[in-house]
Amino acid sequence: MDLAADDPDVRNRVSLLREIDIPSELQGLGFQDPRARAIQHAAMAVADQPNGHHSDEENLHDLWRRAEEIRRYLEARKERLVVVVSHGGILKVWVAHLMFTAVAGLDTADQLAAYRGFTRLGWWDNTGVLSFRFSREQGWMWLMTDIQHLQPDFFSFMPSGPRVAQSARDAGAWYLGAQDNRS
Repeated sequence: MDLAADDPDVRNRVSLLREIDIPSELQGLGFQDPRARAIQHAAMAVADQPNGHHSDEENLHDLWRRAEEIRRYLEARKERLVVVVSHGGILKVWVAHLMFTAVAGLDTADQLAAYRGFTRLGWWDNTGVLSFRFSREQGWMWLMTDIQHLQPDFFSFMPSGPRVAQSARDAGAWYLGAQDNRS
């Protein structure tokens, strides 16, 4: 059953989980296209400004506000178990928001700077599972798990030996977090 189709409130909450809005003029351009690089540089130049936009993209402040809205919505849920399915880019913003708003004394500018560092240092595969637990007394806890010891047949597609970290382009993280000095 598609809950979003039946309930306008659910539709609004689902839209919170949409992928990061990048400048629409990037649509159809490759990473190495000089036009794409110019658009990204222009958007990055104003991304730290609370109302700064190159065109129709979300800036860092927009994303931070959306992550805050996601957090408040999830904290207000009464269910014992909630599953969130979304695009990776906004989930990275949400996880960073949980981490960096928990640090006392960081203002929004420092939190956003920490987020940018987070996007440069970490890589998530396109598909993954993150487990969190929330309690009103303790707040959010990120339950980091390792499934390497589980070797049933349905995990046979996953590597079982040690993996070497690799970096790959992530359009949202590259756009929002990378300080790309190449022209």
